[in-house]
Amino acid sequence: RVRLSLSTDGDVNASQAGTAFYEYDRPPVATKMLQTKGPSNGGTTVTLLMPNSTQPYSDFYCRFGDYPVPASMLQGALQCTSPPQTLTCRIETSSVDIWVSPNGGADWTQQAYYFAYEALPNVTRVSPEVVVTTGLLVLEGWGVNRISSCRLGGGRTTQSTQSDGTCTCIAVCDEFTGPAELKVSLDGQQFFATGHV
Repeated sequence: RVRLSLSTDGDVNASQAGTAFYEYDRPPVATKMLQTKGPSNGGTTVTLLMPNSTQPYSDFYCRFGDYPVPASMLQGALQCTSPPQTLTCRIETSSVDIWVSPNGGADWTQQAYYFAYEALPNVTRVSPEVVVTTGLLVLEGWGVNRISSCRLGGGRTTQSTQSDGTCTCIAVCDEFTGPAELKVSLDGQQFFATGHV
């Protein structure tokens, strides 16, 4: 907190000390980041925990690299949604800095966290082709090692495991009959069709 002074001729020595003060706020600093990766087409909800943030601001923004997006603060947790990011030359992952502004983008503070954009996988083969009730599905193709979970039709979401360029999911078929679309997720939030049923 500093006292403001007024000068009529630009001379600091001739200024008069006023009774007004200017107060510097500490920049918002996250202690933890939830959801550190997501698909390159954006849409991942990212939460930055800021339990010590007491600023009276209400115009928070997050910036993913060069792209600002609106954010909302609720009980020490700042939430924002990742914008789309173009990945070139079949790059699988690209990380960007996370910045936070408490005042509508006028001031930015770089956080100690990064968000990794991941290209959507291309599933070229699923085996077996038919699952009767519950069973393991093995997915093959480009980028399948980054799949975090799978969903078959309206069935439950299952976690996946990766090894040697394949992804294994548990298929749960108790909620539907007939052909069911296989969807995969990189972040556990958004699911994308693979083109396989």
